[in-house]
Parts: sequence; structure tokens; C-alpha cells
Amino acid sequence: MRENIRTALIRAITESIRLIRDFSERFAEPHWTWTRNPNGGWNGSYEDRPSGFQVYLNTEQSMNEAAEDFWRLYREEYPEYGGMVGFRTTGRMSADRRPFVIPSSAVRELRRRYGSYDVPDTAVIGIVDEFADFLRNPVTRLRFSAQLINFRSNLERIELPGGLVIRRLDEREINEIYGGPITARNLALKNHFGILEYVIEGEFDEPKIIGDDPDPPQKENTVRQILDRAMLALRTFKEGRVGYDLIRFCSVRFCPWLMHGLTYGDLYVPFGVYEIAEDEILKLREHAQLVIGLKESAMVTACSRLADAETRSRPQDQIIDAVIGMESILLCGQNAELSYRFSMRYSSMFDRPEEKHRAYRVARDLYSLRSIIAHGDRIKKKTHRVGDEDDLTLEEAAKRATATLRQLIYRFLPSAVSAPYTNDPFWDRAIFGLPDPA
Repeated sequence: MRENIRTALIRAITESIRLIRDFSERFAEPHWTWTRNPNGGWNGSYEDRPSGFQVYLNTEQSMNEAAEDFWRLYREEYPEYGGMVGFRTTGRMSADRRPFVIPSSAVRELRRRYGSYDVPDTAVIGIVDEFADFLRNPVTRLRFSAQLINFRSNLERIELPGGLVIRRLDEREINEIYGGPITARNLALKNHFGILEYVIEGEFDEPKIIGDDPDPPQKENTVRQILDRAMLALRTFKEGRVGYDLIRFCSVRFCPWLMHGLTYGDLYVPFGVYEIAEDEILKLREHAQLVIGLKESAMVTACSRLADAETRSRPQDQIIDAVIGMESILLCGQNAELSYRFSMRYSSMFDRPEEKHRAYRVARDLYSLRSIIAHGDRIKKKTHRVGDEDDLTLEEAAKRATATLRQLIYRFLPSAVSAPYTNDPFWDRAIFGLPDPA
């Protein structure tokens, strides 16, 4: 960016800050505001804050006039930005609009970062430099963020493999999502889960699309795929219903034309609780590392079925998902004598004869229950036998099925690269208690 354009933009931003600050003191309206309780809950109340709509109406013309020099120089230097600008992930928007758009966008970003319009001159210079970098570079660093449903923890931040982070939103961020002026309360984002305090975030580089340029090729790992694999890791790590809500995008550095895309990403997630404690973090990271990098198809199926089972509302569906997941490991490539092979192979996971016998009966009973449900037969009994337990409700049997599948995944996930469970000789030796020659 030439120095005269840079100077004109600094001047336009500085004047826009003065105008907005002056009018913010004149126009106020009630805003719904959330404050965090010491015990971790939230209190909501109305308080008077500047009316963005009234400030906009009264400053638009003056800000346009303050930005005219910058706008003229800028359009001469960057004619390619006279049309649509954006990204494949978040969409495009018109860049050839009124002069005040870029300076006012910079003012909003400064207020978001500093919490007020009283910002130092160095901050204005810094955001202009960020805009110059945006114009110069063919790619822009974007951040995606999705609120986690049913997630709880006593930790502020949990780092996961692949640059993913789970963190607790601060008070300002909660108010950006759930607060706002009284005139817009009916438009505010709501969900039946209440305030979702935790988000899962990551970053990626996205090529810019300018004018009529074609969309760049689709990346192999899209944001949806990354988040879905992260949910797979969480749902297979422990029991509990967890998912993510709308996906939001923002630029890591200042970009005036980023559409803050809102895209529904995950499956329906029922009410529940999914909690991660501090002493589980190391195991979670190790587990997530394996799941995020998982490629072997039978183990992917097993993990996916367990993840699906954790989001089901009906125990019948949970049982079918869990037993199909067990089949993908225990019966990989088999078509005959399925129930017997299924049960015998599961029993080989245990050492002592009585443990093997108990495991055999657990697998046999789960497979039988799954067959009754899958074949459309009516379930006549109120309680069911699963191994040594003969009085389980259908809900309890479903929990037993998902727990059994999770144990199998824990057992074989570390060896999923070589996938020994896909070979008959492995199971033949395991049934007789012989070590795997590999």
C-alpha cells in the first residue's frame, strides 16, 4: 500500500472514531447484558449502552466525507477490488460500496479488541498495516469456532491435536452472542440448551476470491470434516452426549469483507452432560491423536457407530449402532456363523476362563438383542439378560452395549494402522490364547 493511501486511511479511521465516540454519548438504548456469577452461573439484565443504529444514522454522511480522499486513492490503486471479494468457505460480498465501509469496519474491529473507542494511535496504525497485508497476500488466515453442546469442565482451555482448542468464552464473547440491544432481541441467536460456554476452535489459510475468479479447489480437510472428526474423538473417549452448534468464521487479522458465516454443522444432539476433568486431559489428547489420524475403514466404522449411539434418544437405536460397531471389528470380512464367531472373538479379549465365558455370554446376548430389533420383531420382555445380568431394562442394555464397544475401540485403536482384527489368523490364535506372531 502506497504511503499516501496509508496516511489517508489512518486519517479516515481516526476521524470516524471521533465521530462515533461523540454520537455514542448522545444516543443510548437498553441492551441485554450477561454477567458471570462467582459460582459459575449467569445473570442477565438490561443496561443503557450506545445505540448502534442511531449512531450509524447520524454519522454515515460525515464518515463518508472523512473517507473520500482515501476512497479515491484506494480505487485508483486497487481497481480489482471493485467487485465481489471473499472466500469459498464464507462467501463473497461487494467491495465497491460507500467510502466509509472500510474505515468503519476498522473502527468496529478496534472497539471489539479494546472494549471501547478510546484506542491508542499505535492500534490504528496496526490495523491499517493488517489491511495492507490482506491486500498484498493471496491467502488469509481464518479462524473457525463452534460452540459445544452439553460440554462442561473446570478448565479454561484444553489443547487437542491438529491445532484444535477447546476453551471457555469470556464475558464479552458471551454478550456478543446472547446479548444486544432491546430492538434486536427477537433476532438474537437462541437455542434450547441455554448459554453454551465452551467453543472448539481452529485456524486455516483460505485463498482470496476477487471479482469473477473461480472458486479454488476444495480442500481435502474442510472445516466440517475437521470438526466431525473432533466430535468422533470426544464421543468415543467417554460416555456422554456432546456436539457442536453453528460454525462461525472470523479473520485472524483485520479483513473488512469477511462474511461471518453461520453454518449448521453437526447432528441433532439431545440434552445431556459431557464433562472433561483435569486428570483426563492426557488420555483425551492421546485418544484424539489416534482418532483424528484414523484411516482404517473397519475402525472408522466402529468409532462412527459408537459416536452415533451416544447421540441416540431410543435405546433400540443405541443397541443396533453399538452392536454393528462391534461387528465391524469382531466380524470383519465374515459371513457365516456370525453370532458364534462374534461371541467367541469377543471372549478372546479376556484371560481367565470364567472371564472368557462371561464375555462370550455378554456378546451373545447383545447380538441376539440386536437381531430382534433389526429384524423388526416386537420386544416382549421388560427386562433383558446380558451376560450375568438378567434384569436390565432396554436403556441399561443400551448403555452396556455402548460401553462394550468403547472397550473394543480402546483395545484395538492403537493398532488400527496394521488392523490385525481384519485377519482370520489373528482371531484363531486369540481364541486359543496364543500370542500374535506379529
